[in-house]
Amino acid sequence: MAMRVVGVDVGSGYTKKCYRTDGGKLVMSAFPSFALHHDERALAKASRNTSVHSSIKRIEVDGTRFDVEVSEAATIVQQRADWNECSDFSQRAEYRALLYAALASTGFSHVDVLVVGLPVHTFTRYRPELAAQIGRSVSWDGGQISIGEVRIVPQGVGAMLTLRAEEEGRLAALRTALIDVGQFTTDWIVSQNLAIDFERSGGRPGGASHVYRAIAEGIAARLGESFDQLDQIERSLRTGESLLVYEAPMDLEPYLERANRVALQTVRAIQAKLGAAHDLTFVLAGGGGHLYRGALAEVFPRNRVVDLLDARFRNVVGFVLFGENSGS
Repeated sequence: MAMRVVGVDVGSGYTKKCYRTDGGKLVMSAFPSFALHHDERALAKASRNTSVHSSIKRIEVDGTRFDVEVSEAATIVQQRADWNECSDFSQRAEYRALLYAALASTGFSHVDVLVVGLPVHTFTRYRPELAAQIGRSVSWDGGQISIGEVRIVPQGVGAMLTLRAEEEGRLAALRTALIDVGQFTTDWIVSQNLAIDFERSGGRPGGASHVYRAIAEGIAARLGESFDQLDQIERSLRTGESLLVYEAPMDLEPYLERANRVALQTVRAIQAKLGAAHDLTFVLAGGGGHLYRGALAEVFPRNRVVDLLDARFRNVVGFVLFGENSGS
């Protein structure tokens, strides 16, 4: 029987998971990265009993119970809209609640290999602690799953593996700078045929949420009042759906120049690390990769920029490939 490998990418904005079916098909899904403290008040209990909340997983971490909604279609109420924007996110109980909820939502009772990722700039610092904290048996209301082995990799390595393994395989032979834009962080990995140039690779805080905030500030200035619906801005930019403000569609085009100035700060930092870029093809991955295309074109006007298909899932797909290829 083939190994059962599950990849989980616990991002500041969304948690993504991936695994293969028995038929070999890759299954990918995502849900908002919000782990709420379990509420036993009467109204909350009644609400959980409705079909609307049937996808909530109740997870206990270090004696604290969390409710995690594992459906991407779930409505994000305002009190949920604060993202986990901190470098030590992986050390928090909420992180493990999201990780365990992702595992619970697979429906498996056992996983041979679990692969998770950490941002490049926090990988060395937090990898040992995270490896020690992840349990080998996870329970929730309604089930249990056992974990044979846990492997932790730098997040961008997952997307890098898809350059070779999937439809973008032709890119692997080139020297690429893979720009992985997450919600709170941006990683970049320079490689050719899976050989990483560590001197030119790196990571830093500064990702998609900085762009969403710049847009929100522009909207607030126009409205003359505060505007903090970052999750709705994210959804609008990702799906093309209209952002509704006072029930009317809001055109985001006038605010994109402000957003691009914020993206430029991160791209300039990448430029300083890369040095001369005449040998590079840029590849955009991560949920916020598309937001940085304009800034990359401005800083590197002569370089080709490639957008990966289903970019926000490229890391977690690569995690599965990593687990399958490095298994014993």
